[in-house]
Amino acid sequence: MSHKVLGIDIGTNSLGWALLDDEEGRIIATGVRVFPEGVDRTQTGGEVSKNETRRTARGTRRQTRRRRERKQAVRNALIKARLFPKDPEQIEALLQLDPYELRKKGLTKKLELFEFARVLYALSQRRGYKSNSKTDRKDQKETEGLLAEINQLQSEIEEHKHKTLGEHFAEELKAGTPVRGRHTLRAMYLQEFELLWKTQSKYHSKILTEKLKKQLNNPDETENWVHKGLIYGQRKMYWKKSTIGKCELEPKEIRCEKSDRLAQQFRLYQEVNNLRLIESGTERTLSPEERETLLDYLSSAKERTFDQIRKKLDLYQSAKFNLEAGDRSKLLGMPVDALLAHKAIFTKKWHQRPDQEKTEIVRFILDHDDTPELIRDKAINEWGLDEEATEALLRLDLTEGRANYSRKAIEKLLPYIKQGLPLSARDDTDNALHKAGYSRADQRSRSKTNRLPVPPDIPNPIVKQALHEVRKLVNSLIDEFGIPDAIHIEMARSVSGSADQRLQTTIKMRERERERDAAANYLRQEGFQVTRNNIDRYLLWKEQGEHCAYCDKNFSPRMIFDSNSEIEIDHILPRSRSLDNSWMNKVVCCRKCNSEKAKQTPLEWLPKISQERYDSVLQSAARLPYPKRQRFSQKLEGLEDFIERNLVDTGYIASEVRKYISRLNTDVICTKGQLTSIYRRYWELNNILHDDGLNIKNRDDHRHHAIDAIVVALMNRSNLQKLSGFWKQTRQAHLKQPWKNFRSEIEAAVNSINVSHRTRRKISGALHEETIFGATQESATTYVRRKPVSSINNTSQVEKIRDPQIRKLVKDYLKQHGIDPDSKSQKINEKIWADGVYMPSGVPVKKVRMLEESSGMLEIRPNQFTAPGSNHHIEIFELLDKAGNPILNKDGSPKRKSEIITMFDAAQLAKTKRPLINRNHGPNTRFVISLSINEMILLDIGRNEPVLHRVQKLTKKEIILRPHTYAGQVKDTDKPPIIQRRSPNTLKGQKVTVDRLGRIRWAND
Repeated sequence: MSHKVLGIDIGTNSLGWALLDDEEGRIIATGVRVFPEGVDRTQTGGEVSKNETRRTARGTRRQTRRRRERKQAVRNALIKARLFPKDPEQIEALLQLDPYELRKKGLTKKLELFEFARVLYALSQRRGYKSNSKTDRKDQKETEGLLAEINQLQSEIEEHKHKTLGEHFAEELKAGTPVRGRHTLRAMYLQEFELLWKTQSKYHSKILTEKLKKQLNNPDETENWVHKGLIYGQRKMYWKKSTIGKCELEPKEIRCEKSDRLAQQFRLYQEVNNLRLIESGTERTLSPEERETLLDYLSSAKERTFDQIRKKLDLYQSAKFNLEAGDRSKLLGMPVDALLAHKAIFTKKWHQRPDQEKTEIVRFILDHDDTPELIRDKAINEWGLDEEATEALLRLDLTEGRANYSRKAIEKLLPYIKQGLPLSARDDTDNALHKAGYSRADQRSRSKTNRLPVPPDIPNPIVKQALHEVRKLVNSLIDEFGIPDAIHIEMARSVSGSADQRLQTTIKMRERERERDAAANYLRQEGFQVTRNNIDRYLLWKEQGEHCAYCDKNFSPRMIFDSNSEIEIDHILPRSRSLDNSWMNKVVCCRKCNSEKAKQTPLEWLPKISQERYDSVLQSAARLPYPKRQRFSQKLEGLEDFIERNLVDTGYIASEVRKYISRLNTDVICTKGQLTSIYRRYWELNNILHDDGLNIKNRDDHRHHAIDAIVVALMNRSNLQKLSGFWKQTRQAHLKQPWKNFRSEIEAAVNSINVSHRTRRKISGALHEETIFGATQESATTYVRRKPVSSINNTSQVEKIRDPQIRKLVKDYLKQHGIDPDSKSQKINEKIWADGVYMPSGVPVKKVRMLEESSGMLEIRPNQFTAPGSNHHIEIFELLDKAGNPILNKDGSPKRKSEIITMFDAAQLAKTKRPLINRNHGPNTRFVISLSINEMILLDIGRNEPVLHRVQKLTKKEIILRPHTYAGQVKDTDKPPIIQRRSPNTLKGQKVTVDRLGRIRWAND
């Protein structure tokens, strides 16, 4: 009977898949899909949101547009009120008036209407800094410096007894002091506006009406505006409720803020409920007295370290907590209470307030974070704070983010969590979810469907991107082969978890690689053979302090690596019973100890021999990482429990993926994946793509994901039991394969894979570079741009400085600092510019105008140019003679030309609804082909048959192609066969498309 199983290996930017019939023992189909990762990467491997750069640029454009629109709206309002002229020449003449002198004069004397219009227009151009508490708290140091400068300016105004900022600046300019670039406060301008309007409305009462004043400056607050008016209008900064995630338990409710006291209590009680104490190798829950003591202790602080907790509970320092695993060193308490109880705000008296009152205060602060005036009023008039404490409160930085559940759900769950019940458990009678009337995620009924719908909005951008690809892949497979009977999924560690967790995983992997490289170097230096087994032995030996894990006998290097070594690698929990072959289950020990231990755990073996020896072993194991030392005292479960655990990944992301794919009417398993590499090695699958005798997976070939998917599809109870039996009865190198000719079938299937790459035809990203250039009279290809002096990092750039006087100043400065400015190419350290370049007048030279040679610049505004951004595609066409026959090159091939279409060009074509691909390049031409990034071509590379390649890069001079299977690092210095370089004239091949299932079709070109 047929039983189709689909295995999917989900990576950060790839899907390996395999559809098997595990009853009949055959591979139906397999393949690989490669797509862009859900995040961008920095040079160091860090994650950057794909939208961050675009969002920042869009914000800048929006700010510039709003400033322009505000000034235009003010001008139109003043024209309508007959204060501002319409004629461009009169406007130009008006703008030549000194606004500062008029602002000073207008405080006490009559201004003509057009003069007052000039003042109002000036006030609309520069409005001063207005505090945004949320942003200010993020950039506290920068904000503090800015406010210190503003306070200094305010002191100067008061010292000189000037009424307004405008009067002060007018006097400063008279004294020759520049006023540009000075930081000012919005309140200064509002005060000046009121004083000027009050004075001038006495002279022009019929025109300067209250209605016009309110149109320009209206302090009223609305739903969207903190302050209205054309000049001083300020929008509120807030997240729309529609953009906040919904609670999975109460779908109509938004998720609760993490800073809400309810959410912090919920998290606190959960962690204490999950806390286990490990003493003398035995794990236990906290006693009721210990639990109450710890809850009180945590509730009065932001956090407590585990050392502090041990001391508070009067425990030995050797006692450990289960939550100390990894790098965790503390438990969070009630951070929001700790912040508000600070001596500068509510003081310790905060803890004396009723719980309900404290919760209401915190929620008012959270709900009105963008309106500090309301918080200030409440704090002074109702909460009993003075001015100083109120200012400290407004500077407070409450933790951002949202909890998983809504306030409504937490209010229902918290009473049971406080009783000590776990949030969720297999037994419905003993968990908070069940008691509160909720179902576990796997119990909630979901409508079944024959095709996967749009994926849920998962906060992990990498998984979100991958799920969209999974949906398209699975639906394509369903169209071709029907719904599989089961779907098995494995997710790479670099996919799951939060951004911080993924970063920590990457860091640890790199540390592990460095450790293994160092171990390999040690082995070479000491003359030992460099093998995987020897590297493992060395690292375990070092980790254990160069001692046996069970008898504390000291080992020398010779004892470890000798061919007749008495030292062996042992599994703390027998792998035949635990299926655990991980690093955290391995130690090195004497052969004698290993023989005595046999198939037992340390807990089963040592206490029967000597409790004293067992205690000594546990004490020695204290130096090991927590997950490893915990195994020394672990009671072993039955094999079925371990099998179940390996077949069910209970992580949040894995659970969400499983829930989504379970919408299909089929069984879904999300495996943990620790055993995939073991099966790959025992079934001799690693050498299919890279037969070097080391039996190590070849990660430079995309098809290794398909091999992983085949193994994942075969990850079932039957094969896990066979693995257990194999480990129990034999030490042979090869595990029995699932069916006859298994490996040869996989090899044939994998070698026939056409890797599918997602083509980049979308018009997205920057349409052009950010740097703006100006035209020059030197030549049509010579442009000028402004550049900070401190960014000049090579002497070759000095000659490009356009102004001869400035160029000489820079050269003299470099000579004074020991650098020859006339040398052709000498590097300049950024620190060289620390002293600053100055004009003879003392004015600092911060930026210089530099000449640059470039062709193909885009004129985005009159006399403003920029370089085009990335290339969208290339169009190649042949040249024909008058008779319509191809013009030939010397080698007899048709003569070709090409045209690069940039992303900017493509955007313009789309905007005007013209075809992106131009097939008509004029008379005497014939269109040949168009190519975009990741489009596929069967390329002639001089073999009997063409080889499938993808387009990696497009330039004006050449097309860079890579084999469709290549997944290694990409370098410009690469050589064939992992790279092929072609010009339009040397490109020989047929453009094709490769669909998600790896099927090749001829392209239209």
